[in-house]
Amino acid sequence: KLEHKASYITFRPSSTQKAFTKWGGACIKDIEISADQALCGWFDIKGDTIDLSSRPTEGKYKKSLCRIDYYIPLLRIPSEEPPSDPANPSHAIMVVAPGTYTNFTVRYRFETNFNYSTGYVTKTYPRVTFTAGKNKVISPDLQETVYPADTYYMWDAVDPYWKGYEWDSADPVQLRALHLVETDKYPRSNTDTRWYNEVSPYAGADGAAPAVAASRSCKDCPNINELLWYRVYGAPYVDNEVFVMMDHLWSQRVWLKKLSTIARELGKTVAELKEKAPDGVDYTRSTKKPDMDSFHDASGMLESGKPNNIADYFSLPLIGGYVPHDLSPSNRLIHHVGSGSPVGFYWSSTPVPGSPDEAYVWEADFSRSFDKIDIRPENRRYGFSRMWPADR
Repeated sequence: KLEHKASYITFRPSSTQKAFTKWGGACIKDIEISADQALCGWFDIKGDTIDLSSRPTEGKYKKSLCRIDYYIPLLRIPSEEPPSDPANPSHAIMVVAPGTYTNFTVRYRFETNFNYSTGYVTKTYPRVTFTAGKNKVISPDLQETVYPADTYYMWDAVDPYWKGYEWDSADPVQLRALHLVETDKYPRSNTDTRWYNEVSPYAGADGAAPAVAASRSCKDCPNINELLWYRVYGAPYVDNEVFVMMDHLWSQRVWLKKLSTIARELGKTVAELKEKAPDGVDYTRSTKKPDMDSFHDASGMLESGKPNNIADYFSLPLIGGYVPHDLSPSNRLIHHVGSGSPVGFYWSSTPVPGSPDEAYVWEADFSRSFDKIDIRPENRRYGFSRMWPADR
């Protein structure tokens, strides 16, 4: 007989992406809602109803959290919108103050499969109205960005690191190697098309000889000069949004300013940035290695979330890499770097002078007590990504 004056939201998310639905469905850890107006807090009563003009103004009331804990059945993601079944709930209910809200945002928090970090799926609705005493059902089909898994290569190899043993092949060593696995399926000699490019690094002391660069799978990766511009002026952000790779959930991407944006802001051309680093040296035609400590970040500290001027940025997902380790003369251990936390490695097109087995790598590492984005030499035998976007 009660006449309810609050409003209610029922969340019933589903997905047709296997990454969300395999193994009985990915588990939502909690759901957060937010808006430009207060969703909860202390309201006055006017007559027999809520006085919406007394809506709180403090920012803390513009968010509300529905936490899934030990006392509540797990909220799993089904492959289609679930029926209402109290015995097997696939939904959550929140109480919210009635009214019309702008920029109403829902964040579903997941624990991802392989880098074990917190990942979010975020849905924003420009304008939504909740009516007193009524229940509004929000039932999104969760569809997140899918990244290919064939971007791991030894430096400038002809073929991908796991060709013939891909995650979706009959012998998916790549997927098993996301954890530790003993295998001899990795590239082991230069008779394998998956082996790295053995081209000698630049050695012309006068800087006049043509630059040595990748010519195969890494030829379109940025050179070391470009990486140094990203280091100084990239103004990085990191988000925790979920993405999909190998039919699994992952999270965290780094956002960097595009080279064209950096060039425009500095009154230069993209070609000029490719030709010389910020200190005026062309490290693609130098026997000198850049002193990373001298390239200070001029664009501020690492920021959280996505940049507001997102058209000026590009993103790199933190998808780790594969590193062979000697165990004995007869076998190897293939370890997926970043299997415990988000790490990303991306090849450049530039080999390291004086080091015939190394090339420069862009690295993002959030597995330590401090966040680190770096550029450093790495062994060409490592299976790192070359998935730089064309518009970078």
